[in-house]
Amino acid sequence: MKQQKSKGRLSSTALEKLSIEHSTEMGKAQGILSAEFIEEVKLPIRVKNLLLKMLSFVNRSRDSVVLNAWDKNSNPAAFYVVDLSARDFSTYVIGCRSKKCPIPGASDLLFFEMIQMSKVYDKRYIHLGLRVNLGIERFKKKWGGKPHADI
Repeated sequence: MKQQKSKGRLSSTALEKLSIEHSTEMGKAQGILSAEFIEEVKLPIRVKNLLLKMLSFVNRSRDSVVLNAWDKNSNPAAFYVVDLSARDFSTYVIGCRSKKCPIPGASDLLFFEMIQMSKVYDKRYIHLGLRVNLGIERFKKKWGGKPHADI
């Protein structure tokens, strides 16, 4: 995906209610959010396993960043895991958002932050991973993502 999209199109609710943090670790808050997400959403087994392995992956990786969206009470609203190890592109690995206390636009806000971070690291592209379901495919296309078979 080529980097694009302006901050002006983000949800005012998300901008008002959330703060974004960059971290190199995952902990209890992300584990709780992951468990909640797994409980609430019927995920394909490969996606569920990937989400469950993120704590170990992130905490061992030198090149991964966790983008956290926190609400005003310091509760996790959403997180993305992004890998920066490739020279020309960053990779969206996985993310999830709260289903119990959803904040409209939380995923968009993290997506925008991933784009901004990728620019800071001089990444030309963002690899958005595989199409897990049609909803995720629509979300990626909304941000300008284009499917490629030649990865």
